[in-house]
Amino acid sequence: MMKRNAGSIEYALISSNSASRVSVHVEPGGVRVYAPRHARLREIDRIFAQHAGWIREQQARLAPPLPAAAKACLAKQAKDVICERIAHFAPLLGPRRPARVTIREQKTRWGSCSRKGNLNFNWKLLRAPREALDYVVVHELCHLYEFNHSARFWRMVESVLPDYAQWKLWLAQHGQNL
Repeated sequence: MMKRNAGSIEYALISSNSASRVSVHVEPGGVRVYAPRHARLREIDRIFAQHAGWIREQQARLAPPLPAAAKACLAKQAKDVICERIAHFAPLLGPRRPARVTIREQKTRWGSCSRKGNLNFNWKLLRAPREALDYVVVHELCHLYEFNHSARFWRMVESVLPDYAQWKLWLAQHGQNL
């Protein structure tokens, strides 16, 4: 057995004469890759990389839930990061600022904006790529000006983040694993 690392995922490589193809197994103790002895490492890494999304989904499914104290710590970190990103992006949009910023664990939303100008964010954004977090921050800041999802709203988002659609799609595809 040999320890390998592909991207940010470590796995144990098990070479065997009886294995006829490369197979990936995600278990509570880690990821194991079974491969024929004659398989090349480059080919094994390529196959592993192709399944990285599925592997992360399985790891998330097997991961134990976070204790309340850990969630509170992550929520504090998320608030610090999100407030820093609000301070960065808000001046690019205009003079309006949120009345209040709250961090929550929302089941179906990454963020929300109330009519009073209060912004709410999901602490799990802390686990997302910074660009995805930035997209949600800009999205909610734009609601301070446009309280809808009109074409004007999306133009405003795009004026600050031209590649916002990529990160909106990323959250839709990968967000459940955060």
